[in-house]
Amino acid sequence: MASKLTSAIVNPTLTHKATVIFLHGLGDSGHGWSFMAEQFKSMGHVKWIFPNAPIAPVTANNNFKMPSWFDIYSFDNLNKQDEEGILHCVNMLHQLIDAEVAAGISSDKILIGGFSQGCMVSLFAGLTYPKRLAGIMGHSGFLPLEHEFPKNLSKVARNIPIFLGYMNNDPIVPSALSSASAEYMKQKLLLNCMNKLYDGDMHSPSPESFLDMYKFALSTIGTD
Repeated sequence: MASKLTSAIVNPTLTHKATVIFLHGLGDSGHGWSFMAEQFKSMGHVKWIFPNAPIAPVTANNNFKMPSWFDIYSFDNLNKQDEEGILHCVNMLHQLIDAEVAAGISSDKILIGGFSQGCMVSLFAGLTYPKRLAGIMGHSGFLPLEHEFPKNLSKVARNIPIFLGYMNNDPIVPSALSSASAEYMKQKLLLNCMNKLYDGDMHSPSPESFLDMYKFALSTIGTD
C-alpha cells in the first residue's frame, strides 16, 4: 500500500500548485533522482515526490534482493512480465496521486513519470487512472501488459500528453521495444504520445533528453 512507501520529497519554494511523482529504475532509490528538482528549479511551484521501490528478490539477478517495482524474469526477454507485481505497484502509484488530490492539488496539475521500471509503472498507471493527469513522462521503458488495453484505458487517457525518450543503443531496454511501444500507443490506442530517439549506448538519460523532459514538464505544468 502507498502508506508503506517511503519517498524522497523536495518541497516547492513557491506556493504549491503542482506535483511531480517520478519513479526510479531497478536497484536505485528515490534519492537517486531527486537531483531533477534542482535541474528543474525554475518550477518553484512544484512539489517533487521520488518514491522508493520495495525491496524484493529479482529473478533475473539470481533472486538477489534489491529495490524493485516488480520482478524481472529475464533481461533477454522483457516481454515476459510480472503482471501481479506491476499491477500492485500501479495501485501504489494511484494511491500517491489520490493523496495529492486529497491535499488540494488538481489531478491535471500532477505529472507522473519514471525511468526504466519506473517508466513502465508510470505509463500503465497514468493510462488507467480515472482522472486526467497533467502528463506522463518516461525514459528508457515501454508500456507493459499491452493485453490489458484498450479494455482498461481510462476515459480521459487520450487527453493526457505523453513523452517517451530512449537511447538508440540502450544495453538493457532495446530502443526497438520502446519505439514499438510508442507506436502501439499512438496507432492502436490513439494516444497523444511524443517519442524521441537519442544517440547513446547507456541505460540512462542524456543531457539532451533531460532538456526535452524539462521542456515537456514546462508544457504540462508550467512555471507557476
